[in-house]
Amino acid sequence: KGLRVAQMKALANEIREVCDRAREAVNAAQQKMASLKEGLGDDFKGELTSFFSSETKKHDSRLGRMDGRINRSVNLLSRFEDEVGKKRTLEVEKVRASALRVMRYNQQLKSLSDEELFGKFDADGDGVIGEVDFQQFFAGAELTIRPLPSGDSESALTEGATEEANSAEKLADGKKDEEVMELLPEDLADVFVTLCQLGEKHISQEEFFCVLPQYMIVVKQTA
Repeated sequence: KGLRVAQMKALANEIREVCDRAREAVNAAQQKMASLKEGLGDDFKGELTSFFSSETKKHDSRLGRMDGRINRSVNLLSRFEDEVGKKRTLEVEKVRASALRVMRYNQQLKSLSDEELFGKFDADGDGVIGEVDFQQFFAGAELTIRPLPSGDSESALTEGATEEANSAEKLADGKKDEEVMELLPEDLADVFVTLCQLGEKHISQEEFFCVLPQYMIVVKQTA
């Protein structure tokens, strides 16, 4: 349960490889067992066939049980992979929410309109946001979300004595309230896919405005 999706996928791939090798070994053994009865001379074919059947019966039974165990392992693996897929969906939804919060925070931090924010994503100016544009925005974005100061606190900030007296307290409060968003490139790649229309590999301006959430970072009085 404590494994990340990437670790779960790696484990699933490792298990599938083991199952495939085991199935190949069982199939090879079954073919060898069957080949023992081939090419027998007519004079001794009946007796040898009976002898081989008697001698290989136990081994055939064991190989059959092994094949059943492999099939059971594959079925369990398929269920595990389904769980991986469900967990990945939840992870991507969580990262998507974090990415959208970062978008809004950076927009408020720099006082950008929706159109200007779109322009920050569309760095190459082609009118759409591709995956490279998407990744580049977050590579340069502020990922530590802090309460934004209110506009009417500017006068208080200019009062040096007040600032000095409260600087330690403000620093402690700021650290307590800040939240660092972890946005890995592989996670952002999957988030980007969810933001695109089905079959598309880019986000238009209209689509961008539709997915841009109404998150607003809490304004904190600093006076």
